[in-house]
Amino acid sequence: MICVWTWAMVFNSEGKVLLTQRGHKARDDQGMREFPWWAVEFWENTKQATIREIKEECNIDITIVRLLEVYENINTIQHRVCTSYIATYMWWELKRMEPEKCTAVKRVSLDELNNYELTNVTKSNYKAYRNLKY
Repeated sequence: MICVWTWAMVFNSEGKVLLTQRGHKARDDQGMREFPWWAVEFWENTKQATIREIKEECNIDITIVRLLEVYENINTIQHRVCTSYIATYMWWELKRMEPEKCTAVKRVSLDELNNYELTNVTKSNYKAYRNLKY
């Protein structure tokens, strides 16, 4: 099965990034930290999915700044194509809308990311971000 997913590194005005923790009802990687992600619905592009889903799941309005990377994850069950964006928030009253899937949401500095066990996609996103040339 091929699935399309989208991730976002969402920054606030202080340069902190949104980091979530996978809950006990997550399909895999329970307890690990990651940048927020979502499945893309049929007939929806990845930017639209990112903006819609972060509003629905975290109560945040964002602006997409740029594409960060495309990451592929192939395992025995599925082939995931993951687009990742850099975004900034326009309005931020952070709420966990699906607490069983996401046990924690916090804003952290990029230096603090090394203190957490991160999912593979989040590690890849962070590496791609560090290698960006603006």
